[in-house]
Amino acid sequence: MNSQATKECWYRYIRLSDEEKKEFREKLNLKEFIPHDHVEYARPENREAGWYFWDEIWLDSYGPYNTEKEAREALNEYCVQELGIDIPSSDGVDD
Repeated sequence: MNSQATKECWYRYIRLSDEEKKEFREKLNLKEFIPHDHVEYARPENREAGWYFWDEIWLDSYGPYNTEKEAREALNEYCVQELGIDIPSSDGVDD
């Protein structure tokens, strides 16, 4: 799947209702949904210490950032610039 197709799929998925998301996961045999946070702290033994965020398909990480707040701000900026979506206003999740 190319990057544009991934963006379009993600864009459509986040706009589904909770019930529609559940039905979609069941169709893909993804019975159990385990939410993950795209922002994490990396320890020096893994890579350069600091806060990182992962892209929409968990392929690439971006960072390090000095604080979790900086990483979350960069993640929001990435969503706007790369995916064309503003996550807080798109899915109702507050900062």
